[in-house]
Formats: sequence, structure tokens, C-alpha cells
Amino acid sequence: DFSIKVVTRDGIEKTSQNYNNGVWRFRDITTRQGYHIAVTDEHPLWVMHKDGTEGWKPARAICPGDYVAISRGPALFGAQTDLSSFQPPKLWRPSLAKPVRFPRTMTAQLGRFLGFLVADGGLTVGNRIVYTQADQELITMYQRDLVELFGLKAPAVAKSDQNNRAVDVVFQSVRIKSFLEYLGLGKEGAKEKTIPRAVRQAPRVVVEAFIRGVWEHDGHVGKNSLEINLAIQKLIEQLHIMLLNFGIVSGVRRKKVKKYARNSYWRL
Repeated sequence: DFSIKVVTRDGIEKTSQNYNNGVWRFRDITTRQGYHIAVTDEHPLWVMHKDGTEGWKPARAICPGDYVAISRGPALFGAQTDLSSFQPPKLWRPSLAKPVRFPRTMTAQLGRFLGFLVADGGLTVGNRIVYTQADQELITMYQRDLVELFGLKAPAVAKSDQNNRAVDVVFQSVRIKSFLEYLGLGKEGAKEKTIPRAVRQAPRVVVEAFIRGVWEHDGHVGKNSLEINLAIQKLIEQLHIMLLNFGIVSGVRRKKVKKYARNSYWRL
């Protein structure tokens, strides 16, 4: 048995069977708005042709000028909130460790906290967890979440560079680091960050809170648009699809930054 929910032209349906079609070449089809799909040559997609007619068309026959249908606002969210299976690692000298607790349920608050860490957090060095920020309101929100979620207090430490207004909220905890990895937030560097698995599998309210957490750090209100700018292409693409799940159509473009010519930035 293999039954999952999938978005189809006629709405959300459940699969009844699966089959192995052997090894095929994949091709990547990308729209002007930056939506893309990797499919085999014979995979059919619903297309509007240049003459206005519609119908199924195999991927190998799709060409520039075709309009490919995209599901908008399917509201296909997860339902997994139980975190009780997490088991913290045993400590070598537990009497020296600070007492911490762990959420047993995936909540909106925890979703927003993960959004904060994905946006401006760092977990690449040992058991160190650092959050870097210059906005005092965001720092206060992060520190409050640490207390309410984990029972942990962490100070804000000024950077040695006097011209840098940002501070680091930093602490060491092998157990919290392990919990974050359990949620899907690992030791990836700034260029490899993705949306944690626990958020992707969570209900709508958690996903909303996560997006809000990222927006608080990397969002921008322009003259005619709302934008999120990141240096992480994979994360931008995931947010792109998440917004479409809410019915929000957006576009992804590469952003050129004069002072950082060697880096690739992406605008959603």
C-alpha cells in the first residue's frame, strides 16, 4: 500500500498505486515566475498553447511560449505536531549542565523560533548556538522564546567591532543542539540552510509562524511589492512554494549586489 495526498488538476486526491517505470532522463521546466518542476520526458503537464487551446502535453514537447498550469492555494498542510519521541543525549557530567526542558508539541511559537534561527542563527561550531541581531525588539523576542520553550536564559554579547551594532545571543547546549537536529535544523552553513522538516510536516498555523519569523529578519516592503531577499537559493525556492500553498503567487529573481559581486542573492 502506498497512499499519499497529491495536488492534481481536479484538486487534492490520494494515490492508489505506484509503479517503477525504470530509469529515465529528467528535464527541468522553469516558468518566468521561477516555478520549476523536474519530470521525465513522457510526464504530461496541462498547458495552454499560443493559440489559446488547452490540453495535456508531454514534458519533452513543452517549449517557450507555452503556459503551464500551476496549482494555486491547495492548502495542503501537514498534521504532525507530536515531538514526544525525542530523546536527549546522555551527558558525560550531567551535574555541570544547565537544566533545560524540551517542547513536546510543535507549536506556532516553536515555528517562529525556527524561523529566527534559519534567518540569523548559526549552528556550525560544536554545540554552540548563536543568534546575531541588531534589532532590540527581535533580540527580546528570541530571548523570551528561549525561556518559554527551553527554560534557558542567554545574554546578548556585543561584538568586538565597535562599528557593528549587532550582538550575539549565544549559548552552548548539546541537548538543545540535538533537539534542533531532530526537528531538521542541522549544522548547515549559511548557504545550505533549508526549511526544517518539522515545519514542512506541520499544520498551517506553524508554517505561518515560521514564514513570519523569516520575514521579520529578511522581509522588505517596497513601493509596489513585498520582498524577501536571501543568499540561499534552495530556501528561497522552498518559501516560493510555501506561499503558493497559501494561494500567494510570487516570483523569484536573481539579485545583483554591487558590493558582493561574487555572491548570488535571490529576491522573492
